[in-house]
Amino acid sequence: MAISLETAQTMLNLYIEAEKAVLLNQSYKINDRTFTRANLDEITKNRAIWEQKVAKLERPRRGISIRRGVVLD
Repeated sequence: MAISLETAQTMLNLYIEAEKAVLLNQSYKINDRTFTRANLDEITKNRAIWEQKVAKLERPRRGISIRRGVVLD
């Protein structure tokens, strides 16, 4: 199943928002307990993946693409 540009852009936006949330408040403390949000490295890695997918889907396709051709006589 192919991913649409709209879906890829939505996922990218979600990862950007998650990254912002973690950057603004990575961990917090309530009484004597400390809570830590998701792993920033993992979010950043996945954001980069979705950025690549969006960029690929935004590129215009040009003509016919042949990956392998066999000439028969």
